[in-house]
Amino acid sequence: MNELITVFAVSLSAGIFSAAVGLGGGLLMLGLIPMFVPVSAVIPIQGVVNLTSNFSRFLFGIKHAILKWLPAYFIGGLVGTALGYPLIGYLPEKLLSIILAIFILLSVWTGILKKIGALINNNYIVSAFQGFISLFVGSVATLSIPLLMERKLNTKQVIVTSAMQMSVLNVFRVAAFFIAGFQFSAYTNILIPLILGSVVGNYIGGYLQKMIPEKIGATALKLIITVLAMLLLYKAVF
Repeated sequence: MNELITVFAVSLSAGIFSAAVGLGGGLLMLGLIPMFVPVSAVIPIQGVVNLTSNFSRFLFGIKHAILKWLPAYFIGGLVGTALGYPLIGYLPEKLLSIILAIFILLSVWTGILKKIGALINNNYIVSAFQGFISLFVGSVATLSIPLLMERKLNTKQVIVTSAMQMSVLNVFRVAAFFIAGFQFSAYTNILIPLILGSVVGNYIGGYLQKMIPEKIGATALKLIITVLAMLLLYKAVF
């Protein structure tokens, strides 16, 4: 019982944090879940938790989502997941984590997105890449956040549109692991408190988000992206 309460409490905190500032919950879950399940089960379980967390965040703030991008996220995510599916269990997670972390840091601090221009701002390509890599590194929201910020969206639009995209990608991720034979039912005891905590946390975080000024929210997003990318890189290297 104490273990379940701990899981719920951490999931609740992650949900509040990620809803308030736009990201971070997925990586927090990646740090928590290995304490309770085998490493091989971390990515698929996190996929279920991320799906419920992001979808609830999307529903709570749907009026801020850029819905016209949804078809591109769907098609791109489906293609990327299909390409990555045959490689599940084969590609080294450390290598993919390093690539993702370096790209995020370059995107935030070097203006590389402006130089790449139309290619990187193509929703199909971005979602396909994220759909592919999410099968191996789990949390990829830190990649889409800088791209959305580059398009001059306000903080609420960034948070909710990213949640919409992540919902689509996690549907495909969960489906891919289910088809691959992962037994989600064997982890019901850990999934229930994780899901409940994330949904309740998203609801609370949505209210806290309204109290954060636009400029502070944008700055916080940039700083948090950097810290999370550095942590991802450190974990992969060491």
